[in-house]
Amino acid sequence: MKKFEKGQKYIDILLVVWIIISLIVSISIFSSRFQSYLVYISLGYIFLSICVAIIAFLYAKSMFKKANILEDKVGFDNNEIKQQDQQEQNNQNKLLAEQRETEEKKLITHIVDQISSDLETTQDLNEYFEKMLNNMSNIMAIVQGVAYAFNKKNERFEIKGTYAYYSTETNRTFVLGEGITGQVAKDKKILLIDNVPQDYVLVQSGLGQGSPKYLIVIPFVYKNETVAVLELATFEKKNYNLKKLFEKLNSRFAENIAKQIAS
Repeated sequence: MKKFEKGQKYIDILLVVWIIISLIVSISIFSSRFQSYLVYISLGYIFLSICVAIIAFLYAKSMFKKANILEDKVGFDNNEIKQQDQQEQNNQNKLLAEQRETEEKKLITHIVDQISSDLETTQDLNEYFEKMLNNMSNIMAIVQGVAYAFNKKNERFEIKGTYAYYSTETNRTFVLGEGITGQVAKDKKILLIDNVPQDYVLVQSGLGQGSPKYLIVIPFVYKNETVAVLELATFEKKNYNLKKLFEKLNSRFAENIAKQIAS
């Protein structure tokens, strides 16, 4: 900016000098003393005007060039600043995502650790599932649950444990792909169902009865075969990452369930 101000000062001085010379030439034209030199004065004035015009043109051209360079530099700096801001924002988002993922892993690990409490020493399969469902009710707000294990003899899934289950179908069984639970066993993927039909599950207590809104169906897969399935009903939807929860539950319990079924 100082270079521009200095150049502008020189232009102002040159214009003042040119104006003064123009006044002198104008006066000399009307003075009889200088009539004999009028041609030379006019030529000199024209030459001086041309010089002033050339100098002003070259200076203006130089200033425009410098201004364009400065504008490009400022634009480049602005783009660089924007890129830096975007990169910083991306880094912050990545850091927050990593923090959320770490917290989520801790939460899921904590949930699974609590579910597995007292299960390591349990050898009876029915008791194993009863304890698991009871632990889930305390941790995951489960109000009703049913555990099915695969029977290799008849190739059907049979009830091996329940929690707050009041159905008369205590001997209910299904094959792979039959109904919602059988389809989950076939797909080997956890399933969350919103707005469960009112007649699908029923919870009774001393305070009355009601139908849970959500149903979570969890398969336990060992060596690419579904060995058990859990049906869990709840009134409230938790913010768990169901896929990660399923992976953690499966890695913790599937092998042990398979061994108990085989024994």
